[in-house]
Amino acid sequence: MNEDLNRLETLLKDTLEVAEENNRLLREMRRMGRISFWSKVIIWALVLIIPMLFIGPILDSFGSFMSGDTAGSIMGFPSPEMIQEAMELYQAQ
Repeated sequence: MNEDLNRLETLLKDTLEVAEENNRLLREMRRMGRISFWSKVIIWALVLIIPMLFIGPILDSFGSFMSGDTAGSIMGFPSPEMIQEAMELYQAQ
């Protein structure tokens, strides 16, 4: 009978050790899952936002051209009206 109690006690300790190790592994997996999720969110946000920071100013420079407002110049190039005014000034001289 004493042998049975010792055997049960060792089985119970082994079961407790396995349960504690399982609990530790599950917590680590959950933590890594959260880290992985938020890392992906941050990476995709950067992938989608950073190009917009570079494309935004380029699109703004073409905004007046697309809207039909030709009073200004596009990226430093003269508008057709500016060229026409320059030609009229040159011809007047």
